[in-house]
Amino acid sequence: MTASRRLRVAFLHLHLGMGGAARLTLAAAQHLHQCGHEVVVFTTRFDATQALDEARGLVVRVRASWLPAHLAERARAACSVARMAALTSAAAAEGPFDLAFCDLVPHVVPFLKWRLAVPVIFYCHFPDLALAPSGGWLRRLYRAPLDWLERRGMRRADRVLVNSRFTEAAVRRLCGEALPLQRLYPAVPLVDSPGPSPARSDGTAMILSINRFAPSKNLPLAIEALQQLRHRLTPSAFAGVRMVVAGGFDAGRADDRQAVAAVRERIAQYGLGDVVTVQTSCSDEARQTLLSQCRCVIYTALDEPFGLVPLEAMAAGRPVVGIAQGGLLETVVPGETGILCPPEPAAVADALARLITDGDDAARMGAAGRAHVAAHFSARRFGVELDAVVQRLVGR
Repeated sequence: MTASRRLRVAFLHLHLGMGGAARLTLAAAQHLHQCGHEVVVFTTRFDATQALDEARGLVVRVRASWLPAHLAERARAACSVARMAALTSAAAAEGPFDLAFCDLVPHVVPFLKWRLAVPVIFYCHFPDLALAPSGGWLRRLYRAPLDWLERRGMRRADRVLVNSRFTEAAVRRLCGEALPLQRLYPAVPLVDSPGPSPARSDGTAMILSINRFAPSKNLPLAIEALQQLRHRLTPSAFAGVRMVVAGGFDAGRADDRQAVAAVRERIAQYGLGDVVTVQTSCSDEARQTLLSQCRCVIYTALDEPFGLVPLEAMAAGRPVVGIAQGGLLETVVPGETGILCPPEPAAVADALARLITDGDDAARMGAAGRAHVAAHFSARRFGVELDAVVQRLVGR
């Protein structure tokens, strides 16, 4: 960064877990830290023994951890607002700062601006009010003040950053065209290229599904597509196929437990226990090992606002089989870096069959995907664009 003075920047993120939102927040914090600025990250939950690589070297303050994330699996949004307000007070107590960066909970942006008296960047992964399910009059009564606060918070931010055109359209629709909004695509590192998918020692071709275990990731579709794939390959060819379903898992969350149970149920239903491995703990190192060993990555989330996994797959030289919706339409080039298809088991199975039976095609797409990430989703590009936003706000 070319700022004339060293800045002090506060980052506020509810839970520094294994998800894409935490990765992006930490990537932004790391960039400013590496540019010589003082960065302090405030969060309510952080396990240093399981931390993402992006957290290394950062000052992380765990505050308000006593506040609940939910009340008997309900009122998660209200609890998130309370926790973020507590983080705001914690940041104010350690001030002064020159800039604040927060995500996920725009409701507290006016409070954050008042307590810290600095410009605020809000990164919108997707508006919560567009995701919240509808319900009866009691739920509408509960959601009304939260939705109002969310809109007001985004309008009060000095800059709203979004992760895709898909998210941008949703924010504009909900908050108006006058919002100070800018698209900033997340980035992923280009790891050492493993080259084409190697021949595994057991002679198998591995399909990798790697996500946070959550109902929104639509993971049973991967198992249903695998069952369909069984009928598209000869018995000897299918005998050489394996699938690994891996990702972050929080046993304390009912949604995570439900997602794992749904995957295991499908595996048992189709008798695929010898074909599918479920891995509910996945470090960064294990993640890269799986990417280096797989033939392709399957990504089954519906209307994913962005999706870091497809980028990580392409960065590792692996083609993506994904759903033709949401942010994947902006990251995966159909037929070149992967295959996008409708969210139907038969269509996904057709795409998998193509990559399993044609290793050269899979290698071609993998190489193209790696070049695509280097050109459009690099850490350098992310840093340059973030720098420009920070410079304008602090300079102003």
